[in-house]
Amino acid sequence: MTRTALWGRGVDLALFRPERRTLPAASALRETLAPRGEVAVGYVGRLAPEKQAERLAVAADLPRTAIVVVGDGPSRTSVAMALPGCGRP
Repeated sequence: MTRTALWGRGVDLALFRPERRTLPAASALRETLAPRGEVAVGYVGRLAPEKQAERLAVAADLPRTAIVVVGDGPSRTSVAMALPGCGRP
């Protein structure tokens, strides 16, 4: 008896493909999030204590790095205080 199964959740590979980065909408978003060509480091998900999204503050001081946080949840306020200006546009 097999105790494993395929779980059909994950990234939509038809929608999220590297060649789509050059589309106008993707380029505009990148310009908004990292206007000086920074490396965008992001978190997308529920903002909850167990996720520890506040720890991204360590990366916020790295040169040429833009931190982007997209999500909501009970830790939204603490994440916003730890990472001011890192919300979605």
